[in-house]
Amino acid sequence: MGKETYKRAIELKKRGIEKEKIKISLIRERISKLRLSKSRDADRYRLLIKNAASASNRQAIRARKSKEWESYARKIESLKTKMEHHRGRISKYREEMKRARESMRRLR
Repeated sequence: MGKETYKRAIELKKRGIEKEKIKISLIRERISKLRLSKSRDADRYRLLIKNAASASNRQAIRARKSKEWESYARKIESLKTKMEHHRGRISKYREEMKRARESMRRLR
């Protein structure tokens, strides 16, 4: 392969890295929105528990809150896993760029 082929391959990898970084930033935004939503729900549940008519109602509200918190935790963990996947792809692109540069140097 020629020098220009390696340069094009490196440019493609750079674009791939930028795309992955954008995906990571979008995931971070989704996580922050989930955390904000969880915070709002915490306030809502606090008021519901405070204004519940009976102990059984409070217990039911706490049970709903617990299930919803587990749901938030699963969603956030899923997004973190996706973020790790994208970070891994960035590492892969960087490794491929490194190999392409080394191959290009050998051509000189």
